[in-house]
Amino acid sequence: HAYDDSYRYYTDANNLQACKDSFDSLLQASTPFIRVADTPASDVNNGDAVPEEAIDATLSLEHVLIHIYQNKVTVIRTAEPRIALTFSHPAMRDAFFAFFGE
Repeated sequence: HAYDDSYRYYTDANNLQACKDSFDSLLQASTPFIRVADTPASDVNNGDAVPEEAIDATLSLEHVLIHIYQNKVTVIRTAEPRIALTFSHPAMRDAFFAFFGE
C-alpha cells in the first residue's frame, strides 16, 4: 500500500488551524492580480482621484480615470456607483501602456 502525499484530509483542530495559518500567510505574502475598492465621493475631486504616489500617466474617459503608476494601474469610475480597480501585475500594466500607446 503506497502512501499518496498529494492529498491529506485533516479533521483535528490543531492541523486545521495550521493549514488556515499557512493559507493566510500565503495570501498576505502574495500580490493580488486585482483589488476592488469602493471610491467615496471624498476621494474624487473634480474628476481627479487623489493620487497616493507619483503617477506616470493619467487618461481620462467619460466617467473613468485611469492612473498608470510605476507598478500598478488604477481604473476609477467617477460616476455613481464609484469604484476603483487596481491591477498590480506587470503584464496588466504593460497591456494598458500598449493599449493607450505609452
